Amino acid sequence: MGLVDSRVMPPLVSVILPTHNRRRTLSRAVDSVLSQTHGDLELIVVDDGSTDTTAELIAEYDDPRLTFEALARQAGAATARNRGIELARGQLIAFQDSDDEWVPGKLESQLEVFDRDARIGWVGGRHRVVAGSEAWTVGPTSIIAGEDHRAELLDGRAFVTPTWLVRREVLAAAGGFRQDMPCLEDWDLIFRLDDLCEFAAVDEVILTRYASADSLFGNADRQRIGLELILADHAGRWRDHPAALADRHRDLARLQSRLGQRRQALRSYATAASLQPLRGRTYGAMVKALLAPTSSEE
Repeated sequence: MGLVDSRVMPPLVSVILPTHNRRRTLSRAVDSVLSQTHGDLELIVVDDGSTDTTAELIAEYDDPRLTFEALARQAGAATARNRGIELARGQLIAFQDSDDEWVPGKLESQLEVFDRDARIGWVGGRHRVVAGSEAWTVGPTSIIAGEDHRAELLDGRAFVTPTWLVRREVLAAAGGFRQDMPCLEDWDLIFRLDDLCEFAAVDEVILTRYASADSLFGNADRQRIGLELILADHAGRWRDHPAALADRHRDLARLQSRLGQRRQALRSYATAASLQPLRGRTYGAMVKALLAPTSSEE
């Protein structure tokens, strides 16, 4: 499909790309959107209070499908994405991150799925993670196989936002991203989207995700807060999956331990042990947490 001037006609797809001080990787992310084989799109780059030369970089692009919106101050990825959604004009909404790369046929493959079934409100796909010299593939295998995917949602790793393509009306009904979450707001939203629509996914890699030290997932305290909110607000989703819930409480305990929050870590390990009492490694981790130094806040 050729390029469509989105200033004249509303595009089919609106792509939201939040960024904060990512000039060094932003071009790769932007180029991978603008070079899609399906060209009927607009790309809305929302600058979340950058202090580098992000604005100058975007100004170098001569593409009518690209829009730049700068927030007055850093407000977080959820706020930046929600602002992009407000500006979007497409029937379908996709998301890109400023350090990731779409494969050229991502949108085209996903649009074929939407064309086959009007009941589908969300389409994902597999993605490849690159961390230094290592790489691996993650995907929503249950959705691809057409099986019950509720247990798969409890892990969350297969549902990163740059793989999403969502119907605008479903996203609006879900209420967008929670702006009080410093991390994992996409996991929270995918739960709410699952309550509203049918899911599908393409059986191919549609995204390369690059692990970076300055991402939100490099910040243990933000991860802790996000995970605590997920477990508090979506506890009922784990009711029939105690082993998966135990895994999440162990994840939380490790974060709390890294932060020197010994008492909180011990409580989280104790919760995991009550859910999965025969897992011996939990007790060893509890002993290590007990002996670990505490933060000055405890």
